[in-house]
Amino acid sequence: MRVCGRLAALVAAAVFVAVSSAAAQEKVIHERTLTQPTGWWQYHNVTPQQLSSFVDQHKARIIDLDVNDASPLRVSAALVANSGSYASGWWWYYGLTAQQVSDKLNENKARLLDVDPYLAGGALRFAVVMVPNTGAGGVGWWWYYGQTPQQLSAKLDEHKARLVDLERYRDGNQVRYAAILVSNQGAKATGWWWYYGQTADQVSQRIKQHDARLLDVERYGAGGNQRFDIILVPNTGSSAVGWWWYYGLSGEQLLEESRRHGARLFDIEPPQDGASGYAGIMIDNGMARNGDCGGQMSNVDGEVVKWMKKYNIPGAAAAVVKGDKLVYACAFGYANLKSGAEVKPQDLFRLASISKPITSSAIRKLRDDGKLSLSDKMLDRLGSAKPDEPYKDDRLEDITIQHLLDHKGGWNIGKMGFDPMFYSDQVATALGTSRPSSCKNVIRYMFQNVKLSFAPGGGIDKKDYSNFGYCILGRIVEARGGKSYEKYVRDEILAPINITQMRIGKSLASGRFANEVQYYDVEFAPDVNSVFDGEPKKVQWPDGGFYLEAMDAHGSWIASAPDIARFARFANPAPYGGGNWAFEGGLAGTRTRVDRRGDVVVAVLFNTSPVEDLDKLVDKVIAGVSAWPSKDLWKKYGY
Repeated sequence: MRVCGRLAALVAAAVFVAVSSAAAQEKVIHERTLTQPTGWWQYHNVTPQQLSSFVDQHKARIIDLDVNDASPLRVSAALVANSGSYASGWWWYYGLTAQQVSDKLNENKARLLDVDPYLAGGALRFAVVMVPNTGAGGVGWWWYYGQTPQQLSAKLDEHKARLVDLERYRDGNQVRYAAILVSNQGAKATGWWWYYGQTADQVSQRIKQHDARLLDVERYGAGGNQRFDIILVPNTGSSAVGWWWYYGLSGEQLLEESRRHGARLFDIEPPQDGASGYAGIMIDNGMARNGDCGGQMSNVDGEVVKWMKKYNIPGAAAAVVKGDKLVYACAFGYANLKSGAEVKPQDLFRLASISKPITSSAIRKLRDDGKLSLSDKMLDRLGSAKPDEPYKDDRLEDITIQHLLDHKGGWNIGKMGFDPMFYSDQVATALGTSRPSSCKNVIRYMFQNVKLSFAPGGGIDKKDYSNFGYCILGRIVEARGGKSYEKYVRDEILAPINITQMRIGKSLASGRFANEVQYYDVEFAPDVNSVFDGEPKKVQWPDGGFYLEAMDAHGSWIASAPDIARFARFANPAPYGGGNWAFEGGLAGTRTRVDRRGDVVVAVLFNTSPVEDLDKLVDKVIAGVSAWPSKDLWKKYGY
């Protein structure tokens, strides 16, 4: 039934009964409630034979089963590892009549966990999942099919029960429901609600109204006729869990979103009755971890995971140095949401603006070697990167290397209205050069066409922060170091402290290095125009929406978390004189921070953005360590 022009009536008693966390996670629906991490799998539009092989392969059990098509029969399912807290006897069947379902229930002394009715050759059949219903885990329960909402409401009142599974189907021209009910009396009682014929906005309102989460969802119809039938349970207090729901996604997208949240899918709904794409509900499943995690540094695990959950971060890595020892190196989540590859501690992340301290060390190394002075004029040290005159502003002659290091060269992106390093197409058009624009071409464009925003050595506000100034510094490193910027840094700054895998990254996804993570924009971000000629013309912003290679000296380095922590601890010369310092980086698909505080260094790297309050994350990381480990992990990670 679709309810038009009004909200669906509440057809269950809206009485909230407070229950303990243990009761909230009792066996009736624990597959949809437990957040203890476990192995899980999702399959969509597969044959029953394929699904059976997947179950055997993973030593798993099915917790949700839905029919995509009846002829030939294809199904979608959510599975969990049949071990630990999730272990249970179970059975699944398809192609059964109602009588055969009852016979199997009696034979197995079981109750239904999930039921999905479908028409095969005009005859009503059922795909079902059963679990034992004996002993301490036994509950009063009922199942019905061929029901209208009003009939279901009567059954619920009759049995003093609640819904745990609701399936909408068509029998001829009639919309009917199959449902599983459990007793809602005594110690296992809980507040709950159900609604039918709801719009997406109404579903959101109901969730907020009841401080609830979805237990089950049915989706049907398209466009303005799209509707949902839902079951809600309370999600407050000690029984509250992290959860998410989506609709209108492909099966692959649903899987990727589950991975992004560190969640497992427990309800998957294939397209039906005019709806396109899948709907699904997922629940917190912790976060995959690899490396030297936990132990005395378990608080670091907890804080990083909190940030990941809050900001929908697919993957992360963290490293902590105490004194001269690497005491923590842990990786979290996914390097690649599509393939399911998990992040490892030695995986490479874009550092974004943490590239600037690396350039600062390179400049100071040239100073220490007598190849320049920080008071030298910029134009005198640019070498072949110095553009032809005339210049737009005579004050360019006054800019020193120190001004560039301190973001006092004279460029304010607020006053200019743009950041030159993200102005690739405009530079190429103005100069008549190929796309994308190199750092040298950006320098030429800026010197010949743009006046300074303020006198060198002065300033206006925080938008004086200049990526462009560090682009220039990279060319000074090349001119005075006698080799490419990247090679100079690797030879003179990184190699002496045994950092070997750091390098300049690539813009396009096709250019990723073997152990480099993928980068992710905000969820469902639209594609943007590529800065490259040729295909693909449209890309996700982190994958060619800007020209990373031109940003070498201010934003292009890629490194592992132990790499950048090692740089911060041992770089010689140090980027900022050897004292305490911190730097953050951010690009589309990248968020990073490294802190050096006394004899502690903390590095955290994420493969998405935005992520806020990284200073607070580091505060919590350091404050939460009660006793520092004595181990030293440098050798283990190849240093």
